[in-house]
Amino acid sequence: MSFDATKNYQQFEILKELNGIAPITFRKHFRNDKNFPKPILDTPRKKIWDGRALVWYFDKKSGR
Repeated sequence: MSFDATKNYQQFEILKELNGIAPITFRKHFRNDKNFPKPILDTPRKKIWDGRALVWYFDKKSGR
């Protein structure tokens, strides 16, 4: 996983970075976690996450 802190990510890009996990697995293990970052843009059709928040979350989850 190599998220770029200067980039914003849509859900399909996050799934691609996580080695192509299924969207249902993403929701089950990450989106339902209370510490997972909230989207910076949340519309019914498009959600965008901040890369810096994703880097922080996955670094903390991996124990770095």
